[in-house]
Amino acid sequence: MPSSDVRPESVLIGKRDHGRLAQYIAAWEAKLRRDAEHLAKMRARLRASVELPENRVPATRVTIGSQVCIRDVDTGKSFVWTVVLPPDEEVALTVRSPLSWCGASLIGAREGDELLLESPVGRRRVRIDAVLFQPRSPRLKARFS
Repeated sequence: MPSSDVRPESVLIGKRDHGRLAQYIAAWEAKLRRDAEHLAKMRARLRASVELPENRVPATRVTIGSQVCIRDVDTGKSFVWTVVLPPDEEVALTVRSPLSWCGASLIGAREGDELLLESPVGRRRVRIDAVLFQPRSPRLKARFS
């Protein structure tokens, strides 16, 4: 027999499903807040940037397509990242974040810079030890050709 507070037009959801849906919504709200914060930081970074012709960007600066050696300042562990963005058509069609926030945060930084990066597992202090490859740098192209 239904409870007296259940009306025929009520949406009926089991307790377990209700709890799982509530967690799912909360997780997406948190992700959207983080994405909005990252977008705001990237917009501010873009507004503060100075545009140069591609061939004048120093080889030690990170660009889209750069391969960089990063060191986690706290653990000392080093790793190599390639900074990429998805194709324009994918950005228009997908619901995924259009950027890797950590990778995009590196754009415009240079060798020796220390950055505080946000990741799904928390904040990470990193140092850019080297720009190993930059697609528009004649110096780095020659080194790796």
